[in-house]
Amino acid sequence: MKQVTGRVERPIFVVGTGRCGLSLVVDLLGTHEDMAWFSPWTARFPRSNLAPKIPYLYYKPVIRQIMDLASLVTRKQWRPRPHETYEPFTISFRGFANPYRPLTALDVDRNAHEGIYNALLKHVEGQRKQRFIAELSGWARIAFLRQIFPDAQFIHVIRDPRATVNSFLNVDYWDGWRGESNWRYGPIPEKYRDFLNSGPPSFAALASIQYQILIDNILDESKTLDAGSYVEVRFEDFIKDTEASVRRLLAFAGLPYTEAVDRAWRKIRVFNPNEQTVRIAPWRGNLTDAQQQIITRICGEQMRRYDYHSDG
Repeated sequence: MKQVTGRVERPIFVVGTGRCGLSLVVDLLGTHEDMAWFSPWTARFPRSNLAPKIPYLYYKPVIRQIMDLASLVTRKQWRPRPHETYEPFTISFRGFANPYRPLTALDVDRNAHEGIYNALLKHVEGQRKQRFIAELSGWARIAFLRQIFPDAQFIHVIRDPRATVNSFLNVDYWDGWRGESNWRYGPIPEKYRDFLNSGPPSFAALASIQYQILIDNILDESKTLDAGSYVEVRFEDFIKDTEASVRRLLAFAGLPYTEAVDRAWRKIRVFNPNEQTVRIAPWRGNLTDAQQQIITRICGEQMRRYDYHSDG
């Protein structure tokens, strides 16, 4: 393991629409010996100076025994693992988690710059690591984060829009249920307005438009990045050939594929939620033909771009 440098070097942000497999990618890449991350302890105690250290302290024999025993007794997960959390960002920039529009470099004030940088630094140093990885869904936030971390790298996880929309429609926290005037993605762009108004009301149509808005934003902001700072991976390819995908993404990050990584990720069960029920029924069996046609009509450009073939 390399010596901690006292600065945040090339942090990695894994971005995507949400409901697209971000957690699996971060979980597996986070097994690397040089990778620090936010854990549920940080989410629960974001101002704590101890919480960032818990993933490191867990491997002290006595602490590990206590936490594993607590997991057994309470039937809750005490072992730290990568966690999508926005609290360390929102402490310093209140609008980080749920802005109505994409964040820009001009949104970064001194408090946001210093606070967010130091939040990541506390985790890198507290976990005795060299690099940092975080999961961020929704808006890309690329311009905002590059203002704070000019050398940041971004991994964009793409999933079949039919699977993503199906997932949106099966979680109660999807805010499209409140309608376009109450969701957090601002006014619907004119180029998608006709899709929403051309037929009977459809939440599948609104969820498809959300997918397009977010994909458009990520692709637009990624245009400023070179090949060493931005890479795309299809979720379907990641679960089909996990080892090759992990190797490719670690190479992108400038990290070696180690024996420890190989052992660690093989212990994680990799499901294919497009084919297996993992809390949500797979899209092929759950979406009606009419809903699939709506999604294909609205998201057809991205389906062609990423080689998702329309059934029939």
